[in-house]
Amino acid sequence: MKLARKSLNPAPPEQGQYVEEAHQFASRAQSDKPGPIHYKGCSTSSADQDGGRRLVPVSGRGGAINKGDRLSSALTLRAATSLTEAAFFALAIGLGLNRFVTIHWQTAGVSDDLAATGRWLKLAGDWIRSRGGQFAYIWVRENGPDKGAHVHILMHLPPHLLDGFNCRQQGWIKACGGQRKRGVLYSRPIGQNHRHYAIGWIAGQAYEANLSETLDYVLKGADDRARQALEIKRREPGGQIKGKRSSTSENIAPHARMTQQRDVWNAD
Repeated sequence: MKLARKSLNPAPPEQGQYVEEAHQFASRAQSDKPGPIHYKGCSTSSADQDGGRRLVPVSGRGGAINKGDRLSSALTLRAATSLTEAAFFALAIGLGLNRFVTIHWQTAGVSDDLAATGRWLKLAGDWIRSRGGQFAYIWVRENGPDKGAHVHILMHLPPHLLDGFNCRQQGWIKACGGQRKRGVLYSRPIGQNHRHYAIGWIAGQAYEANLSETLDYVLKGADDRARQALEIKRREPGGQIKGKRSSTSENIAPHARMTQQRDVWNAD
């Protein structure tokens, strides 16, 4: 997947490597270490002289563009770009998305997966903030005949709260009306561990490469225009979705990114 940072070029999975069934992505290393992070919004319409993507602001609200009773069958370029920008903006402000959570709401017996996703994120966020931590996330809803309604969440989890989070994440599903049963929850770090985003490199692997692979997976249901522009490698139908198909937390949403960009311009 081609992201807004030309230093990213993760290698493909090696043959015989174990891949988790629910997520089907592998954490990969990079051959060249990236430089320091300076966030700028990315546009997918033009490239720089080195073949990477020229970083310019993107107008519009981005991620959560499907509302109410509107039906959609794929992520648009606008939504996929906004999710990608949000993920790298989170890293730039010190809230690297270090936890990948998939909740199969239909398997859990929940009929309104959108409301349940919002409730679960509120419970997680309230708990994290009550312990002095900060919270950030992006999410993508999918649906299909085999897995049913489910959501992929990339979130920032303060590493010192990991044990408490692990003890509570299943309980929050129950609080949302879901059943605790096999196949409902898949939850794992993005990278080698939950501090990888802050360290950058661990055991020869770059956090950004791991984030790239995870984003490539959750954007696999994007439309052809988005797939071509962002060079998304995976392809799998995301199914029919009613209402919001994707979204981000307010602190990494388009308005937050544009505010930060204006501050940079004013400082210059």
